[in-house]
Amino acid sequence: MPGGGNHGFEASSQPAPTPWWEVAYGVILLTSTVGLSLIAAASNLTALRAVTNVGWYCWLLLCSLSAVGIFLAFLVERRGLHVPLYCSLVLWIGAFCGIFTFDDAWKVITEPAPEQRDIPESAHLDLRNQLIRDTSFAERNLRGSNFSGATLTRVDLSGANLSESDLREATFNNVDFSGTDLCGVDLRGADMRGGRGLRAVQDWSYVFYDNRTRLPGPVSYLLMTRPGPIPDNGHDLLYMCKANLVRRLRS
Repeated sequence: MPGGGNHGFEASSQPAPTPWWEVAYGVILLTSTVGLSLIAAASNLTALRAVTNVGWYCWLLLCSLSAVGIFLAFLVERRGLHVPLYCSLVLWIGAFCGIFTFDDAWKVITEPAPEQRDIPESAHLDLRNQLIRDTSFAERNLRGSNFSGATLTRVDLSGANLSESDLREATFNNVDFSGTDLCGVDLRGADMRGGRGLRAVQDWSYVFYDNRTRLPGPVSYLLMTRPGPIPDNGHDLLYMCKANLVRRLRS
């Protein structure tokens, strides 16, 4: 028809061959990425939120939209229109980008359930220089506890009250800090590069750190930019986690 255009799609008198493998490709990537993400969210939503970021959700969305696009392209070709190769390539690549969500979701799914220690709801623990593995202290009141020099591996501290606790020289491997109260905590020399959910820490007030304190690379800015953390100046390390009650950090 004069003046008419297909905007990149070419009409054919015969229906195009059914590209079933294209649809299978999109379906497999869509179901695997979204499926793994849903399973991870159902098994431990807190842990999933701790290890993911905005980019992770963008990859998942891109994969989903591209997989839907592949299916729509399949329907278009069934109607006798030819989808340009470059358009199909963009959709294939977009769907393939969903693989960037696999690792985080799989880690949450395969993470062993932490062991629940039989401790009181409120306890001042002394775990100096101990090895603590596969343990949950979630939602516990551990105010004033001592974890100095300890190594914590696969430990759940989500929602715990660790205010005024001593975490000097402690090492954290795959430890969930989401929702944790860190007011008045001594982090000097602590290695938190294995910490998760640090963006979701409830309270950073009067958290003391020094040049040996280590956070994961993507969130290393927290100590410098969040209101609350205080660098060690060698003297007068005062803090206040309760109204009108000023205390001095123990040396």
